[in-house]
Amino acid sequence: MSRASLADLPWKTVKGHGQFLPMQSNWRFDLVPSEFTPTYTVNARDTRVEEFARQEHPLLFNGPTLCLEGIDPNTRTVSISKGEFYDFLYSNILSPVPFGSDRVPSTILASSALPNALAVSFQLIGPSGELLITSRSGKLAVGPGIMSTTVTGGIDPRDLQGGNPFLCCAAREFKEEIGVSLPSDSLQFRGIAIGTRKLQAVGIVDAICVDERWAAIVSHATRSDEIQSFSIIGKDAVVALLRRKRFTEAASMHLFLITQTLINC
Repeated sequence: MSRASLADLPWKTVKGHGQFLPMQSNWRFDLVPSEFTPTYTVNARDTRVEEFARQEHPLLFNGPTLCLEGIDPNTRTVSISKGEFYDFLYSNILSPVPFGSDRVPSTILASSALPNALAVSFQLIGPSGELLITSRSGKLAVGPGIMSTTVTGGIDPRDLQGGNPFLCCAAREFKEEIGVSLPSDSLQFRGIAIGTRKLQAVGIVDAICVDERWAAIVSHATRSDEIQSFSIIGKDAVVALLRRKRFTEAASMHLFLITQTLINC
């Protein structure tokens, strides 16, 4: 299975946001060689990233990532490869690869132009449908100071140890940022979203809390290295908030999917 398979999948166009591929649980994840062919040298990449780090993000560091190579719905297999965060930062954000204005996200991911580093957007939902959203720290290299879902994070090889790396990453990031563990059977993997700007494949994951756990999490939630503040909003207020505030691209897609009941939360 190659990257070309990504363009032929039944992606749903989410107007103004990008594309979404609904996926159920019980997928297999296989490690395969990467098809990514960078258009730059490692030296050019590192020079630009180091300049960016000196100017704005002195704590920035490179790290391993998992990247999307293909999806086969017949065998329910997702092919992934190992990559580096600096490749994503350089080619998707700092020196974005040029594409035409009519670009289709899934078609671009099917090419070898981008590393296809995977990330996760995790949204915690309260017993009455309320949403715990966050304001990201200004220290972050990606999306500093803007609003997001409860937690987000890049998927790395550690997340392969528990089956579905999207669920593992969501649980790990929640524990790291919020300080609370969630039972694995409470997390739901909904599918993969691709925005039109950052062109990153992001796993959409959420969990609905019962009263006692929700109250404990909300009372425990504190600021962290990645989270500046928390807010609780009702579903009926999400659309207006998306218009007024700047959200990450993945968060905008995730929250829109929830409010439009395009995912069964």
